[in-house]
Formats: sequence, C-alpha cells, structure tokens
Amino acid sequence: MKQFLFTAATALILTSAPAFAETLATVNGNQITSEQVKEFYETSPAAQRGIPFEDVKDPIVEQLITTQLIDAKIKGEKFEDKAEVQQRLEQVRQDIVRDLWMQEQVEARLTDKFVKEKYEGFVETMKGEKEVKARHILVDSEDKAFELIKELDGGADFETVAKENSIGPSGANGGDLGYFSKGAMVPEFSKAAFALKKGEYTKAPIQTQFGWHVIKVEDTRDIEVPKFEDLEPRIRAEASKEVLSEILADLQKDATITRSSN
Repeated sequence: MKQFLFTAATALILTSAPAFAETLATVNGNQITSEQVKEFYETSPAAQRGIPFEDVKDPIVEQLITTQLIDAKIKGEKFEDKAEVQQRLEQVRQDIVRDLWMQEQVEARLTDKFVKEKYEGFVETMKGEKEVKARHILVDSEDKAFELIKELDGGADFETVAKENSIGPSGANGGDLGYFSKGAMVPEFSKAAFALKKGEYTKAPIQTQFGWHVIKVEDTRDIEVPKFEDLEPRIRAEASKEVLSEILADLQKDATITRSSN
C-alpha cells in the first residue's frame, strides 16, 4: 500500500464534502466521499509525480479512515490539552506569525516601482557592453598550438583545423562557441577574445586551466538587453533577499544588543 503523510489539510478535507459526493467509506457514521479523496489526491506527492488517481484512490481512502480514527482518539483523550502538545503548537504558531510578518514587511517594500528601478539599474550597467561570436581550438600543449597557428597563417581554414585537432567539446562543431559576454568565459580566455577584431585570431596560444587555446573572433555586437518581463522573476527574487537583509539590519539598528565574548 502506498504511504501518504498526514497533513494539516486532512481534517479540513474530511469536513468539507458536498452533499452530492459519492460515499466511499464511513467511520463511526462520518462519511469519506469521492470529492474528499480527490481533494486529498490533488495536493499529494502522488499527483505531483503524475501517478494516476485510480492507482492511489484506495490507499487514500485508507489514509483518511486512519486519520479519522486517530482524530477521534485525540479528541476523546483530550490529547491536545497536554503541556507538551500545547508547547509545540505555540512554537509552530510563533513561527507562522514571524514568517507572515516578515513576508508582509518584504512585500511592502518590494513595490513595482522598486523592482522597475532595479531593472533600470541593471540595464544601465549593460550599456556599451559587447559580446563576441568566436571559435577556438583547444589542445594540450603550447607547441601543438603554435603548430596550428602556423597552419592558419598559411591559409588553413580555422573551422576545419578545429574539427581535426581540438580536444574540446566544441571541436566537432569547428570550435564554435556562439556569442558570449566577457563574464561568460574564464578571464584569460575573455581578455584575449575581446582584444581581437572581427576576423582575427590569436597569434600566440592562450593558456587556461583547460589547456592551450587558439581563438578566432567572427563577429561582435552590442549585448541585447533582456525585457523587463523576462527578468522580473529573477529581479524580484534577488531584491527580496536584499530587502530582507535591510529589514533585519533595521531591527538591530533600533535595538540595544549585547553579546557575550565567550
């Protein structure tokens, strides 16, 4: 039988069935209906994993039966009144209140205007930035790289030389790396690539942790700035962290705090 975790929503499901729903089981006179089972399924890990409803229907019914039996025992024994239970419930209540308070504070500062300003700041940093379209040949020694540069100087086709000699994953595609910005590659590689003009290749091998490179730039262009709609989720996520840090800093700034040196 498939296992399901008890959830806080289970009790609500068991008491919210419409009158027209099909009864699948009764527990001490309380109905468990098809609608309750479907509601439970829709929020279960089984549904998230794409397991068909019919495959887990019976185990869910058993889960809900067990839940009703446990709930009845808890109520009969007044288990919730125990000190330990009340202490745990209070801890959970406090955690929920803190989380909701923090969420409200963040949302109050994370206005549409604030997010748009973050986007505009990002766009400003991209002004004048370029990206290049390049190919490269990667080999495991400097001498080998110099040999290939001599071939290129003699008129050899860069793409063909890359296909025949490059040990990098792009070798099969003639060393094609597509367009990339400065920060997309390791510093040594980027510095060399962005120093080249369109059609030029490096006249000396460039060493990185991957080996020795011969790089050719085929095109340069201005970086295309992503639309606000495309970046908004990412900006909101990053801004949320920033706002949260500011809120916590404000709390400490307005408080008198002493810390032990031990």
